[in-house]
Amino acid sequence: MFTRTETGRWELEVRGASAEEHIVRGSGFLEVERLNVTKCIFNNHCTQHTNLKTSGYENWHHKSTLEGGKMFMDLCGWWGAWTVLLLWCINLSAADLTCPQKCTCYPDTLEVNCSSRHLTGVPEGLPNNAKRLDLSRNQLKTLARRQFSSLSKLEDLDLSENIISMIEVETFQGLKNLRYLRIKNNRLKILPVGVFSGLSNLRHLDISENEILVFLDYTFRDMINLQQLDAGENDLVFISQRAFVGLQALKELNVDRSNLTSIPTEALSQLQSLTKLRLRKLTISVLPNNAFRRLHQLRTLQILHWPSLETLTSNSLVGLNLTTLILSNCNLSAIPYAALRPLTYLQYLDLSYNPITSIQGNLLGELLRLQELHLVGGNLLRIEPGAFRGLVQFRLLNVSSIVCPHWKKASSTP
Repeated sequence: MFTRTETGRWELEVRGASAEEHIVRGSGFLEVERLNVTKCIFNNHCTQHTNLKTSGYENWHHKSTLEGGKMFMDLCGWWGAWTVLLLWCINLSAADLTCPQKCTCYPDTLEVNCSSRHLTGVPEGLPNNAKRLDLSRNQLKTLARRQFSSLSKLEDLDLSENIISMIEVETFQGLKNLRYLRIKNNRLKILPVGVFSGLSNLRHLDISENEILVFLDYTFRDMINLQQLDAGENDLVFISQRAFVGLQALKELNVDRSNLTSIPTEALSQLQSLTKLRLRKLTISVLPNNAFRRLHQLRTLQILHWPSLETLTSNSLVGLNLTTLILSNCNLSAIPYAALRPLTYLQYLDLSYNPITSIQGNLLGELLRLQELHLVGGNLLRIEPGAFRGLVQFRLLNVSSIVCPHWKKASSTP
């Protein structure tokens, strides 16, 4: 592991079985069968003596001549040539060895940890071969254009829990291998069009817990391979109709706790590969007809904590092929039989924590694949005969935690 001391010196320490049994292969390299490195110390000016201890010289082999082995031994013993020693024995370039003073670098995992270091800007001198960079829990305020362009091998970037309020267009340009980007819990209010350009291979984007007000047209258009987008806990009041254009591979979308007053139907219709949609803590009172049209691949729909939702129109779920539907912690006073009727593939239905008082007879029969119905914490008083007639795969009715005044009265009678 490479670390930087308080005096500005670098330390390389290799321990354990992996340090005792290193095989170094490559063009022009020795084939080393046994190498025991205890510690190598050097500084930025290349003047410190290199302390390198090796054992098992008798087991070293050269692929061509014995003179090559002697040359290698002379190099490793020559304290003034530490640069050659590192390039030969470790096969790292000088650019790869750099590590910012306030960060910790791990060459074995190519990870750079700069988390919780009171940084006010992205540090300079980051190793070019880094695959993971953690800049979370600092005081970063802005991200400049092409801020990370030298880190072309980066796969995971964490910018969570800073105070970022501005990200310039093309900030992430050059990160062609980035897979995971976290900007959670910052102070972003707007995402300029083009801010995510260059992220064609991104798989996961977390922009939750910001103050974002609107998603503009084509905000995410460059992320053609994005599979998961977490946009919850923002101040969204509007999602433009073409905001999600380009997200052709998106599988999962979370839009929790926003100020939306209606379902952004046109915007959602662009997400034709979507399989899971979570909408939590919204203030919408009615689910309109064709609310989720063209989402034919959607399998899981979660509508949670909508205290104003009192009804679903009869065609609100038309066109969906759901297997899981959760409508919990809302204000539904009855099971929405008409809206549920088209869901012939539905297996799991959760209507918990709604003021539903009864399950009527012969109205669930078209849900042929239904296996579970959850009505936890409701006001259920009556289950009519034939309520589950025709449900040949039905196996569980969960009515736990129901408060029934009649049961209370009966239990208090001697």
